[in-house]
Amino acid sequence: MPSSLKDQNNEIRVMMVCLGNICRSPMAEAVLAFQAKDAGLALKVDSSGTGDWHVGQNAHPNSLKVLQERGYAIKHKVKQFKPRYFNERDLIIAMDLSNQNDLEEMAEEQGLKAEIRLLREFDPALSHLPKGHQQLAVPDPYHHPIDEFRNVLNMVEAATAGLVAQLAKR
Repeated sequence: MPSSLKDQNNEIRVMMVCLGNICRSPMAEAVLAFQAKDAGLALKVDSSGTGDWHVGQNAHPNSLKVLQERGYAIKHKVKQFKPRYFNERDLIIAMDLSNQNDLEEMAEEQGLKAEIRLLREFDPALSHLPKGHQQLAVPDPYHHPIDEFRNVLNMVEAATAGLVAQLAKR
C-alpha cells in the first residue's frame, strides 16, 4: 500500500466494492468501520457497487440481520461506483476478481492509477495465496440462505482484521 494514504483530515479513505452494493460491500463497510474505530485508526470507509440495479435501496435484509446479530450497525443506501472515487479514495477494495477487473478497466479507461485490492488479500490465513487466486474472492451470498451471509461475514471479519493491522503499522 502507498505510504501517503491520508486526506486533509488525516483520515485514510477506503471504499469497499461489490457488484450491487447490497450484500458484501455493506458488510465489509460496517465491519471495517467498527474495527478501525476499535483500533483508534482515523479511517473513512464507505461502499459502492459496480452495477446500478439497487441504487437508493437499503442493504439486503440478510446482510443487515447478520450484522445486527454480531453487534454491527450501518446506515446504508446503495450507490454505484463512479470514476471520481478513484481520486477521492486512498484504497479501493473489491470483493471478488470480477469486481476488481471491472474497477481496473474503469481506471484504465479514465487514465487513472488506483490501488485496487481484493479484501481477502488481507486475511492472514490466506497470505500464502498468490494475488488473483480465486480463493481470495468473497462469494456473493445474494439468492442464498442466511447461513451463506454468516459465512461471508466470517470471511469479512478475518480479512478486515488483517487490513486494520496493516493500516495500524503506518
